[in-house]
Amino acid sequence: MSFFRCLAPIVVVLCLSLFTGSEGVRIKNLSVPGAVASNSNTPIILDCDYDLEEGLDNEGLVVKWYFNDYPNPIYQWIVGRKPTALGVFKKSVTKDFKINEDPMKMYRAVKIETPSKELSGTYRCDVSSSDNEATEAKMMIIYTPAKSLELNHNVEGELLTLDCLGTGVFPEPNITITTNERLKNLPNLPIEIERMSKEGSYDIEAKLKLDVKDLPEQITFNCILNIPDTNYTLQKSTSVYPRPSPKTSTVSPRDLRATARSTYEEDAVPNHYDPDLFFIHEDGSSGSWRTLAGLFTILMSLVTISL
Repeated sequence: MSFFRCLAPIVVVLCLSLFTGSEGVRIKNLSVPGAVASNSNTPIILDCDYDLEEGLDNEGLVVKWYFNDYPNPIYQWIVGRKPTALGVFKKSVTKDFKINEDPMKMYRAVKIETPSKELSGTYRCDVSSSDNEATEAKMMIIYTPAKSLELNHNVEGELLTLDCLGTGVFPEPNITITTNERLKNLPNLPIEIERMSKEGSYDIEAKLKLDVKDLPEQITFNCILNIPDTNYTLQKSTSVYPRPSPKTSTVSPRDLRATARSTYEEDAVPNHYDPDLFFIHEDGSSGSWRTLAGLFTILMSLVTISL
């Protein structure tokens, strides 16, 4: 008996589901974008398409849209009347927007002209008739892309420090620092993350400190920022040389000649003359025997030609 007592509520729920699914109104498609950028400047259409059973009394058909946990609807359309936008959506919704010309469905959708982050949340569509009611909900994230993402690094002694900062993001993002290199001594990078909320947006910072001895001579780090439940991702990369190779100095031939000349001048003994190569004039100046011999040869050649 206890088994049948437990089974009874399930049977009742199944019967009610079959009953409500076979009569009245049924939502066949709820179209709500999953994620939209706040700076897209593109209108958003929230559509709630439904089926009505033939022969249903449609005079009492009402479509309502709810936002988050607000008890009152933000949009309401009673078939046969004009739709009404309520609350914060009065200025955001296009007045009298028609999704089609079907008199039983034309005002079922909501068109938001300018999406803003304040309109990010869960939207629920309720369609009710005199016989039954159907409801479905979906979340829409209206995100603000990061104003900036900066990745900096510094090597001081035996310590490498990386700092990645993303600013002006909504909703709260995630951030991490990765590398394609496999570091034997560091299976998991010791990343420190700090989040700051200000004026309806978030700044987020990731810091990483590593010992230079655990790193190769060259390594690339990536900073990745993303917003959960969206396809928004921003990445910055930087190549780091924590242990550069010793520099080899190169000397040009010109520098070598200058060095040799300087060395020769330093090693030369001033005021010293070889008597076989130089002679001293009476006024104290010096001359070269080789120079006099050359002049004498030229003079003799001229005399021979003249004769």
